[in-house]
Amino acid sequence: MGNGMRRVMLAAAVLNTLGAITFIPAFTGLRVQGHLPNDAHPVYLWMIALWIFFFGVAYLYLGITGRVEKVFIAVGSAAKLSFFGLLLGFALAGDLPIQAATSGIADLVFGSVFTVWLWVRRS
Repeated sequence: MGNGMRRVMLAAAVLNTLGAITFIPAFTGLRVQGHLPNDAHPVYLWMIALWIFFFGVAYLYLGITGRVEKVFIAVGSAAKLSFFGLLLGFALAGDLPIQAATSGIADLVFGSVFTVWLWVRRS
């Protein structure tokens, strides 16, 4: 993995850490600020927070070691693009404010970078 992609992985780790904090049940203000749903049971919020955090730990590992794990990067890309797609879809359907989709723009960017990186390195 080149230095550029290593930096992308490290930045994704930071983004995921911030995202995980956003979904910790006690931090309702962060979800309000991001126009995200705020009325879920704490168990669901913790599940989301932990999964986002675990992905972030894996991005950190890849960024530090420079290991190329194409399957994980593909799963990460799918997760990031799906998160943005869900926010946009629910916003377009009127179930979330359109500003909610803007909360996922960074995920759209990272998911796109991951996808392009994988496409260029396909074998």
